[in-house]
Amino acid sequence: MQVGFVLRYTRFYQTIRDLVQSGALGRVLSGEASEVLAYGHTSSTFMRGHYRLRSDSGSFILTKCSHDFDILSWILGRKTVRVASFGGLDYFTPRPGVGPLCSQCTVADRCLFDGRKLFRERYRAGDELTDSCVFLTEKDIVDNQVALLEYEGGLRLTFSVHTLGARGRRTLMLVGDAGELSAELERGRIEVRRLGTGDVEVYTVGEDEAGHQGGDARLVEDFLGQLRSGRASPLADVRSGCEAVLVGYAVDVAMRERRIVDIDEWRRRL
Repeated sequence: MQVGFVLRYTRFYQTIRDLVQSGALGRVLSGEASEVLAYGHTSSTFMRGHYRLRSDSGSFILTKCSHDFDILSWILGRKTVRVASFGGLDYFTPRPGVGPLCSQCTVADRCLFDGRKLFRERYRAGDELTDSCVFLTEKDIVDNQVALLEYEGGLRLTFSVHTLGARGRRTLMLVGDAGELSAELERGRIEVRRLGTGDVEVYTVGEDEAGHQGGDARLVEDFLGQLRSGRASPLADVRSGCEAVLVGYAVDVAMRERRIVDIDEWRRRL
């Protein structure tokens, strides 16, 4: 069975994985990864949509970032063993002077999240999805979160998700004992800097491709190819999906219960 982890099918992340697995960075020791959501995407999909309630979505980090947890483990070739996390709902909270609907709000003309601006022809007065106030909607998810992930072999990486970006983007920085890598998916740019020599290698990969930088189309092509050939070798299978969900759930538990979660201990119980 195939899982829709489209990021695995991008030439961008495939290039990064090849670099890491080839030893271009030496032994990877640590890193930083982030996902930044554009403010319009945040308001329309999460703060107004049904994902705003944990009872419908599980949690924000699980809903939005399972792709991130998967791609990091895939690139590094390691499982996550322990996590800690901090987060909160700090911006999209009730405030004075706003109305329950954009069409009834006296400050809507000065609001970034006015449904008439964001949804345009899809806007409907009185509609819960397009007209409700992002600050007053009932919600129990976070709007920012940071996680510390420890992988097999002691590699440690921070992951953060932000919801008020001027533009959406995913970034990654990895540090090894032979070099460091920095990359941004939406720009399709990967830089590798060698320790000692200062040499820089630049890769420009897939920045002009649509659909998750080409990942959507390649996943479909792979799926159809499997059907035609009768083979069953997806790039991401059910085990990969379960692993990403396990990490996302562990990160959420770590945040809510204010503790370090030992995922390996959970695995031993399964």
